[in-house]
Amino acid sequence: MTQDQDIEKLRKLAAPHFSLYLFGITLSFLIMGISIYFSYTNWDIAETNGISVGALAAAGLTLWFVLSLRSLKNTVFGAAFLFGKPALKMSGGGLWFVPLGIFQVHIIPAVVMQIQLPGEPEDVQKTSDKEPLRVAIIEIDGKEVARTKVRPIRITTKRPGNDTGANDDPLNTQLTITPSFWYRWHVVDPFLYELALGSEAGAAQNLRDKGETILTQHITKMTPAELTSSFKDIQDAFEAESKKDVAEWGIAIEDSGLVPFDYGKAIAVTLDNIGIAKGEVAIATSAAAKTIIAAEAEKTKRTLEGEGDGAAEESIRAGRGRGIQAIAKVTRSQGAQTVLAAEVAENTIGKGDVIIGTDGIQQVLGIGKKMMERKEDAL
Repeated sequence: MTQDQDIEKLRKLAAPHFSLYLFGITLSFLIMGISIYFSYTNWDIAETNGISVGALAAAGLTLWFVLSLRSLKNTVFGAAFLFGKPALKMSGGGLWFVPLGIFQVHIIPAVVMQIQLPGEPEDVQKTSDKEPLRVAIIEIDGKEVARTKVRPIRITTKRPGNDTGANDDPLNTQLTITPSFWYRWHVVDPFLYELALGSEAGAAQNLRDKGETILTQHITKMTPAELTSSFKDIQDAFEAESKKDVAEWGIAIEDSGLVPFDYGKAIAVTLDNIGIAKGEVAIATSAAAKTIIAAEAEKTKRTLEGEGDGAAEESIRAGRGRGIQAIAKVTRSQGAQTVLAAEVAENTIGKGDVIIGTDGIQQVLGIGKKMMERKEDAL
């Protein structure tokens, strides 16, 4: 049997039959007739205390008739059952004759009710599921009432990928969150409501299961960061899906919504860890930057020092060259040429490496002459 067939069967079972009500009324009038006849025939028969048996029967019949009249407020439904089967739907106030003992009447709220699930914040026990549920004493209308706490709804988010920049967002992690949501609902078919849910507690359980199923489909596919950015879309989807398939319970959802997700202690620990990690990275980056700056400074220092020494040496050599050229122009002697050649060789080869002997004097003089000629041509 398919789900649609099950729903159709339930609707047929929940459909009230006015014929059952007429049968109950007929049975009631039959009982009343028998009671009246008994009272009439036994009116003169007295008990030991002098009270008539017939009078007692009549008084009992009158009391039963009065108690069979039911007055309902506009804020409730009356569902009359005959031998457990739906017989009459009473609504809209007024006075109804529902024979006592023949019909069973269930009073069901007809107003819009609001419920937060899995419960109000103070009623949710967020400890380990291994711990027994605690009982809290609360005050309602001046009376102390014992109320058992409820378990939270726990759903685990998607594991984040390795996208660039994902680790920079503290919400890009996997968490188990405890969502909460609310419904505004009312009963539209009291017989379906009685058969499918039975009570407000039954309605709360079914609505909790429905909301958990809807949220599981969304939360398990997203990280906390994606849930936060898509919260409005999730809320719209939750509201639309919540209104589906509730007519089979005999109720209608007026409105629904999500309480903003509370990531709790888990995200706080994650934020602390990310803060520590970023702090360590900042320290390392600062130390590296300091080292780079010091190295650049030392490099610049040595470069400038080298450029300064090179410029100074070049100036000295240029000055010496101009002095020797001036001497050579004035003397034009063999001795002056020898001195120039030696100076040129010393500056070219290096100090302490020039030894002018009788065999090498001509080579040195040749070098000197050649360089002096180049200098004169340049001038």
